[in-house]
Amino acid sequence: MVRRLFSKFIFIVSLAGLLSSCATSGVQMKDINQPVKLLQSAIYNALPNGKPKVDKTKRRFVSQPYLVKGGLFIPISNSRIYYVSNVEILGDRRPYTIYIESLRMIRDGNQFAVSGKDKVLSQTVANAIQKELTKRLKNTDIIDDFRVF
Repeated sequence: MVRRLFSKFIFIVSLAGLLSSCATSGVQMKDINQPVKLLQSAIYNALPNGKPKVDKTKRRFVSQPYLVKGGLFIPISNSRIYYVSNVEILGDRRPYTIYIESLRMIRDGNQFAVSGKDKVLSQTVANAIQKELTKRLKNTDIIDDFRVF
């Protein structure tokens, strides 16, 4: 009896550990040692379908709704399913972490609801941000954030 209870307890604890380890479905870009202004500009230009929504702190970005066809991001047009990417700059000083999450939205009547998260799409957006950062790194000054006087 005790042995059976103990085995159930072990099973439940291991299942809880497994589920909690798979809690996030976003992508993190860690140890980004660039100025915040550069990160904001790179994210702004890398998100699909142009001008993203930016919150007051300028550290959270939400892309315009888009579809993915043939590896390309295209604007939605009366579609039942679309995607939205959320990007957040974490940390109060260097090195920063960028968290990217792509949500799959589905229409239910007149409302849209989150139907799932797409880690592959999040990685694609992360690659686009990394590409923008690499482009900008070539064009930076020697002294980027330092003010002498």
